[in-house]
Amino acid sequence: MDLGTTRAVRDAVRRLSAVTRARAQQVRTAALLTRVMIQRQVQVSAVRRLARVARGGSDPLPLESRQRRCPHCGSEMLRLGGDVRAVGGLVKTELECEKCGRMFVFVRRVIGVD
Repeated sequence: MDLGTTRAVRDAVRRLSAVTRARAQQVRTAALLTRVMIQRQVQVSAVRRLARVARGGSDPLPLESRQRRCPHCGSEMLRLGGDVRAVGGLVKTELECEKCGRMFVFVRRVIGVD
């Protein structure tokens, strides 16, 4: 490749990079506006706010662990802290650590199912 071709290719790559960066910025701005609009609608609309709270939208997601010990402090002193659910061939049990008091979800496979 000669010097002119190399420069032409380099310039084309720079133009594409600039276009890609501009498009990525547009997508980020659109996503931010959409999130802001939905957040505002949740704040204003009582129905949307109640629906979000009803499905646990304000609750933090519990940490999941496949070991029967607290993922926060490592203690094995646990007590049942909530629901036991079967989800997609797994049993999810909400447990509470007696030592640190934090909640987590213990996940295991269903016994006896192939």
